[in-house]
Formats: sequence, C-alpha cells, structure tokens
Amino acid sequence: MRSRRILAGFILAVLVLTGGVTTTVRAEADAPHERVFLKGGRELEGVSLGVEDGFLRWEIGTGQELRIPLDWIDRMEVSSGREEELPPAPTEPPGVTPPAGETPKPDQPADAEPPWTNKVPLVAPALNIYQGVQKTAVVWARQVTLGGTFTEGNARTQALNIASVLERNTPENSRQMDVGGQWSRNAGKQTANRWWLNSNFDWSMKEAFDWDVTDPWIVFMTSKNEYNGLANLNYRGTVSTGVGYRFYFEPKRRLITRFGPAFTVESYKDPAQTRTTPDIFAELELRWPLFDRTSIEQKLRVQPNMANFELVRVFSTTGLSVDLDEKDRWKLKLTVQTDYVSIPNPGRKPTDVTSIISVVYQRK
Repeated sequence: MRSRRILAGFILAVLVLTGGVTTTVRAEADAPHERVFLKGGRELEGVSLGVEDGFLRWEIGTGQELRIPLDWIDRMEVSSGREEELPPAPTEPPGVTPPAGETPKPDQPADAEPPWTNKVPLVAPALNIYQGVQKTAVVWARQVTLGGTFTEGNARTQALNIASVLERNTPENSRQMDVGGQWSRNAGKQTANRWWLNSNFDWSMKEAFDWDVTDPWIVFMTSKNEYNGLANLNYRGTVSTGVGYRFYFEPKRRLITRFGPAFTVESYKDPAQTRTTPDIFAELELRWPLFDRTSIEQKLRVQPNMANFELVRVFSTTGLSVDLDEKDRWKLKLTVQTDYVSIPNPGRKPTDVTSIISVVYQRK
C-alpha cells in the first residue's frame, strides 16, 4: 500500500512538472519575436521598445538595448512574418552618433577597415565641416544670384554680381542674412566695387519677455555693414535694436515695420574721415504678389541723425520678380538699389543708384 502511494505521488509530480514545462514553452512561443532587417543585409533578432528622436530602441537577447537610426532600417518582421511599418526617418537626422559597441553601419561590416579619410590628417574634419556647411546652406538659403560679364577686344569690360539672401523663420522668430556685392571694371577703370553683409533677428514679444501681448508685436536686433570703394567708403556699420510690428508674416505676403535707436560708424578715405553718430532707425520690409507670376520685394531704411538733423541716410532696395517655371524656383528679377547720404565724403555725390537684371534661383 505504501509503495502504491509513493508511485502515485511520483506520477503526480511528473505530470505537474510536465505541465509546467509545457506551459513555459508555450509562453515563450507566444512571446513576440521580432526581426529588423538593415539596408546592408544584416538582420537582428530581439524586441522593439519604441521610436525616439529618430532612433529605434531595440533590445537583443542579452538584454542590451541598442539605438538604431531609422534610415539604416529596411523593414521589420514579427514572428508571424507580418512586416511592421516604421515612421519615416527625419529629413534632417539628429547629429547623434550611436554609442560604441552598437550595430555598425549597414554598408560597413564590423571588421571593415576605417575609410582612408580617417588616415589622412585634416581630411575627415574638412569633410565634416563641408557636410555641415552644405546642410546649413540647404536649410537657410532662400535666394541666390550670380552673374557676370567678361569682354576683351574692342571693349574691355569685367563685371561680377553676387547676392544671397539667407532666411530661417518660425512663427515666433525670424533670422535673416543678406550678403553680396558688385564689382566691375571698364577699359581698366574701376566702375563698381561695393560689398555688404546685413543681418536681422526678430523675436515675438510674447516669446522674448513672456508678455501677454499679441504675436504681431516683435523685438528686433539688426546689423548693417558695407564697403563702397567708389564712394570712398572704407566701412559703414550700423547696429540697432527696438520694437516692430508684423502686419503680414506669410511665405508670399510680408509687411513688417521696425523702429528704434541706432549707432553708426563711418570711415572714409581721400580725405580720411571717421564719423560716429547716434541715429533713429526706421525700416519697412515688404513682400507682395502683384499678379499671378509677378511679385515685388522692398526694403526701405531711413536713418536720421539725432544730433544733426542735416545728416540723413536712406537705403532702398526694390526688386520686381517674374516666375520662369511652374515651381516658382527660377525668376527673372529687376533690382534697383538706392543709397542716399545727405553729407557724403568731400568730392563724392550724395546718391548712388544701381540697376541690375539677373536670373535668380529661389528655394523657398
């Protein structure tokens, strides 16, 4: 009788253990089993933990968590063979390098030699700088103008015209840079030599000071810098800050005014003269469509001297653009620049007017 009880207990224990093992195996079989296929042909098994900042969080069998850039991934599959769809990789992948020991790039096996650029001094840093500048240019560039004339023979003329407008905007702030110049020579005589670099930053007053005001009110900071050889101007620099108002702030319609105190430094040659003046800064910025394929751009800046009202500076740039293609990328543009200084350097005229016809590429 005792032996029967021992045998029955043994069989019951075996059944319990078998059921437990079966339950465990079934639980493991039911657990999600995923694979991620990289574009270089490699594949990883594990469990996805989610997507964060352009990276897939992936846990492998050892419990280690990897961060795989989304643009490395070709597809994902779960145990049923069904493909999982990942969110698209960001157009501007964040500049985060995966930590050491993580999955290498798909096009480079783990034991691949480093590229030759890493072995040559300064080449790799130079390439990194070039790529950074290229990405920045793509994000910022708005308008690019490049033109010139070079003639030798009965006429001897060389002319170069360069202009670029860089701009990056959000509903809260605006950042602009305007750089360019004109250089020309005719029969050995200099006929133009003017270069400029201007910058402007706008912040909504609500963001800048956390004030409970409407978004059209802004705070600005600007810097204007110029060289003009034929006006005997070695350098003119103006800095200003103040308030402004956005009547319109749209991609194709813009009307903004800015007003505030300014400080200007001018350095002339022949005769040498340096002039520093406190000014009033007033600016109007306009961008407006006139017809279906024609638009106008205007920047008007007036700077009267607060200490001497006879000294007034007026700078105006007016551009009339006509679209040449359906995507509004290429434009034929007529630009008229007017510079007026009521008290110029002795022997120079107070007004310079420059007219330019050019083909412009506009990105946005």
